[in-house]
Amino acid sequence: MIPVACSIMARKPRVYFPGALYHVICRGNQGQPIFSDDADRGRYLELLQETRLRYDFRLYAYVLMGNHVHHLIEVGPTSLSAFLHTLLFRDTRDWTQRYRDVGHLFHGRHHAILCEKDSYYSEHTIACLPPLAKGGKGGFERSGKPPQSPFAKGGSCWR
Repeated sequence: MIPVACSIMARKPRVYFPGALYHVICRGNQGQPIFSDDADRGRYLELLQETRLRYDFRLYAYVLMGNHVHHLIEVGPTSLSAFLHTLLFRDTRDWTQRYRDVGHLFHGRHHAILCEKDSYYSEHTIACLPPLAKGGKGGFERSGKPPQSPFAKGGSCWR
């Protein structure tokens, strides 16, 4: 019998370096909702703030949709995967405890698009606004001021 070469390849490693800007998308497992009410959104933003303080990254924009989230993040010394693992794990744990659920809340790995700072920040931050018109909740920053989000409780996710 002649051995057949295996065509399965490992995933390509993600490219991370301090100061890199990423458009990050995290989706609900099988399209399921990841927020059921404003309390869920508020808790997610609290966890996002705690994670930001622990891992030192800049969050320029976010949109919380029913079954996914978008972030515009500039990484610091810690890789994007490390702090997103912490954030998404803690949010999943809170969700399963609150709703007495089991299993995954988020679908697989996050999707991260490496962006050019000058062009992406100026042109695509505005692109975060159309989902807001469709019921998304979020905020963005262009002038160094924190966003005015109805879910930010006593603070800002910005550095």
